[in-house]
Amino acid sequence: MTAETDFTRLLQIEEEHVKELCADILALRPDVVITEKGVSDLAQHYLVKAGVTCLRRVKKSDNNRLARACGATICNHTEELKESDVGTQGLYLLSTPHSSLTCLDKFDGSVVGVPTLDDTSG
Repeated sequence: MTAETDFTRLLQIEEEHVKELCADILALRPDVVITEKGVSDLAQHYLVKAGVTCLRRVKKSDNNRLARACGATICNHTEELKESDVGTQGLYLLSTPHSSLTCLDKFDGSVVGVPTLDDTSG
């Protein structure tokens, strides 16, 4: 990578990859995506534009509890997502002293859990 065009092409490839990741998720029409790691600014842009809320950097234990509570499956790769992986509505998110969750309202929507949407985290 020596020329400016090489860097521009690299950024274009990254953008295409993030767009594909988001398209895989958006195909399932979730209302919320929960990740254990980060969400890139570009992925967040695509998801928010589609009306999807992202909860990022959720502790693994909290993510597992949320998945169990709503019937979602935590997936490692977006291309493996299926309709059956999406959780159901009626989930209550409650705050506890040892939890990073602070929402106290009933959530009516669908949930997809993925470890990361941050293309830079490997």
